[in-house]
Amino acid sequence: MSGHVHGPVGPTSEQSRRRARVIFAVILVPVLLATVLGAILLWPHGERPTLVTSAPGSTFHTATVVAVDPDASDQVHQLRARIDGGAPAWVNVPPEHLGELEPGDRIQVVDTGDAGPGGTPYIFVDYVRGPPLAVLAIGFVVLVVAVARWRGLAALIGLAASLGMIGAFTLPALLLGKPAVPVALVTAVAIMFVVLYLAHGFTLRTTTALVGTLAGLAATALIAAWASGAAHLTGLSDEYAL
Repeated sequence: MSGHVHGPVGPTSEQSRRRARVIFAVILVPVLLATVLGAILLWPHGERPTLVTSAPGSTFHTATVVAVDPDASDQVHQLRARIDGGAPAWVNVPPEHLGELEPGDRIQVVDTGDAGPGGTPYIFVDYVRGPPLAVLAIGFVVLVVAVARWRGLAALIGLAASLGMIGAFTLPALLLGKPAVPVALVTAVAIMFVVLYLAHGFTLRTTTALVGTLAGLAATALIAAWASGAAHLTGLSDEYAL
């Protein structure tokens, strides 16, 4: 009668996990250090550039619509608005927006400094969307925390950190002319480290997902670097960028 031998015939599950942790550490620690070094080297120092969104001398204001001109001609479409901190004034409005605007609407206008069509320097730019978007953002945060609790809160913190990274590093670096592919790669890798571990915890499964994501990012960066060179993409959009 034959018997069965019960004993360790291979590495235990704990040994396998320990080995996997060591392998991942060997991969991720250099990647993390390289990301920090890349952020230091590419960090936008000095005066931050600003995007020019209007002509020199123009200023933006918020206003509240008082009345829409019902007798607007085909050439001049206007509404009456109270400029914040100032008096009511006529505002030139593109015809496609005139029918949508109503008294009480909050709008953005630009003061060109010179009286344009209709004898007013104010031109309609856009609606003021801050308050409704703030309500939506608060509702989104409450819903995520209510459903996912602490993990949802951690995911929101990761989202905030990602937006902070883009606002403090990525956009200023690109505006200063830093190389786009390295900036994008550093940003993406840093965000992945923060978001994945905050949202899912420091687990072996999360680390495995992170390594796979980083491999995909590396491949994408290599393809982007080759494609931008092969296609001679310079980043210049018009003659003013020369």
